[in-house]
Amino acid sequence: MIRRWLATLGVLALVTTALVGIAHASQLALAPPTTASLDVVRKCAQADVQVIGAVGRTQLTVSGLPAACGGLPMRLWLHEAGTTRHVDAVTPHEGGALTVTLPAPVGARPTAVVTVRTWPMPTTARISDFPTFTCRTPDAPQVGCAVSVSKRTNWPDYWQRTLLISTTSTTPVRWELTVDLSTSAFMTTKELLDIRTSLTRTSALDCARTPRTVTIGGRPMHNNFHLVDSTTVREAELQGNPTVNIYANPNSVLLHCP
Repeated sequence: MIRRWLATLGVLALVTTALVGIAHASQLALAPPTTASLDVVRKCAQADVQVIGAVGRTQLTVSGLPAACGGLPMRLWLHEAGTTRHVDAVTPHEGGALTVTLPAPVGARPTAVVTVRTWPMPTTARISDFPTFTCRTPDAPQVGCAVSVSKRTNWPDYWQRTLLISTTSTTPVRWELTVDLSTSAFMTTKELLDIRTSLTRTSALDCARTPRTVTIGGRPMHNNFHLVDSTTVREAELQGNPTVNIYANPNSVLLHCP
């Protein structure tokens, strides 16, 4: 009998506690979500963002950030060569652009995504290589030619590029390359060398020219290396140095500037 009475008291206590809790809850005012809580889930703005940089550099510029996203946490994601990394920053209060520094240099073909407060922005990566090369056929401008970089090496004290020169012309045409050394974000190139000694400079040497460019072509005595057609692809190798090597092979020197 005592056990049954104790059990009844326990049930009554639980019911009483529940009723008191319900009564107390009925007296609470239901406030709408605060502005701060809504801001957490609201995208600040929609804008096309650009990530600009150069191969071998650790600094990238993020531009196109809208003013509505000013002062907010930003994350830049980079994916290249099977590896994903990120760097965090805070957007400028007025929007616009900011520069971020990576722990390691950027490669030639990264995929970039910028997020502002975790919201992704449409992002375009513009990572320029260096130096830049353009190809032309001076004796037949309407034909034209193309140059591509098949191999690139960047070291602290020099760079190397393996170039492929091609054309769609069925008849041999003379080709020339213009090398723009001023685009180098990696180093100031004061010496340009032809590793295979198959090239020659076809423009006057002018170290004061801005931008610093040099025009080169193939050596005729090197198996008509100065000519190219649709069945022949010319391969050349260039090396750029930040200092002048007085012991360099004279036949390989394309540019010497102090």
